[in-house]
This record gives sequence, C-alpha cells and structure tokens, in this order.
Amino acid sequence: MWSLKATVLNSELAIVASEIVNFDSELPHYKTEGGVYRDSADDGHIFSPTIMWVEALELLLEKLKPKINFSKVVAVSGSGQQHGSVYWKKGSQAVLSSLDPKNAVGGALELAKLTGSRAYERFTGPQPNVYEDTERISLVSSFMASILVGSYASIDETDGAGMNLMDINQRTWSKTVLEVTAPGLEAKLGNLVPAYSTAGRIAPYFGGFDKNCLVIHWSGDNPNSLAGSTLITPGDLAISLGTSDTVFGITAEAKPSLEGHVFPNPVEPDGYMVMLCYKNGSLTREGIYCKW
Repeated sequence: MWSLKATVLNSELAIVASEIVNFDSELPHYKTEGGVYRDSADDGHIFSPTIMWVEALELLLEKLKPKINFSKVVAVSGSGQQHGSVYWKKGSQAVLSSLDPKNAVGGALELAKLTGSRAYERFTGPQPNVYEDTERISLVSSFMASILVGSYASIDETDGAGMNLMDINQRTWSKTVLEVTAPGLEAKLGNLVPAYSTAGRIAPYFGGFDKNCLVIHWSGDNPNSLAGSTLITPGDLAISLGTSDTVFGITAEAKPSLEGHVFPNPVEPDGYMVMLCYKNGSLTREGIYCKW
C-alpha cells in the first residue's frame, strides 16, 4: 500500500474524477520506501505510520475539491490492504467522535494522538503493555472507515476472515480461537458486519459533504477486487497482481484446505470467495525495477 487513490463515479458508474496521493513522493517527511518501513530487527516485517494514511486522505480530498462538488456525493467506500492491523489507544473513541471541523485542514496532527504509529502486518500478539493500553483493534479497511464516520467502524466479515479468528460458517468471531489468542480480545475487535453494509454517515469533520452522505464499510483489497470484477458463477477465476499476487474465485460452499484461503463473499450473503496468495508481489517487482 504505497498510495491512496480515489475514483468518483456518477449514477451510471462512469468515472467523473480520480486522484492519487503517493506516500513516498508527496508525504516525504514520513521517509517511507514503497509506503512502508522495514523492521531491520525482524526480516520480512513491514509496517506503516497510520497517521500518514490520514494525512494522505486529507490531501486526496484537497486534490479532488476543484474537480467535484462534495455536497453531491451520496456515498463513500473503499479498499484497504488485507491483513494489516491498527491498535487504537484507550480514549481514542472520545477523541475520534469530537473532531472539530474547524481543524479539518491539517487535522492529521490532531488525529496523531489517536493511534500508535504502526499498522502491523498481522495480529500476532503485541507486547502485553501495548495490548493492555489498546481500546480497539481495526484492520486497515475498518480504520479508514472509522476516520470517515468519526467513530469505530466494524470489521467486515470478508476482511475479518483473514485474521484467522472467525467462524466462517457462522460469520462470527470464534470464541474458542479468541480465548487462546489473547484475553479480552472480542471486546477490542467489536462486532462483524457484512462488507456491503452501511457504517454510518460521514463525520462533520469532513466539510463540504452533505450530512446524509453514507459511508459504506470498507473491505480488503482482494475481496473488493472480486466484487469489482463481477465474478458471478462458481468456478470463475481472476488474477490480481498487487502487493501480493493472488488468484481468486467464488464458490457456493466453504471448503477450507491447507492451501489457500476461504472468505465470505463480499457481495453475496450466502456465498464464499476462495483465494491463493503469493507474497512478494509488487514491492519486490518495484525493488527490482529501482535497482535496474
């Protein structure tokens, strides 16, 4: 995830505007490479400053402002890189819900006190003192939705399934798995919701939008790629070359195996998506490109 992009569609699904913020070149003060930091003490561990994403969102909206009338926007949604988790400090909900629209420009500085600086690659049990001070755990997708609604947005069922903490048949957190993972984890995760459901109305912090503008829950990039590719027949497959390279399709039944992943379908209430994921995708390709 080295950039934040926005595409504005009209009622006929035609593109009327688009913009992009590149983390490395447009937010150089974070000193990221490919939008991430690499942990020198842990080979393969990467993380991003979450406040960079918030600043990128504000910059993206500033770039879109001359192109569209925000008051005409009916709904906002998005995709986030899968498997990244964000840990909100205690007291974050109160601050998030009381953001002042007058501070909307440069407000990323105010939001900095909401979270730590990392979006961990996976939930692997942080240090006990950090976990104890955590009020809420989000995925990248639900973190961005939370910023937009000014309150904690739920993790959606499809992206949430990638955490390996969920009963994919019941579409709820597995109490058995939660109990052996960390104490009090369910309260920090919140409820699961369908990927296509409404998170709420956009927060007053984002000036110019109609107060009734809806925020639809964000989901993971791979599930939303499936939704956007309009795969409708079980057995249909698509290939995505992204941060990780993936091949995915849809199925009517959940039949997990030792290879690949099974998630609830992001747009079909009773269906599932299957996916094979290969690490070292675009970041590796970009690294080779930069060397040559």
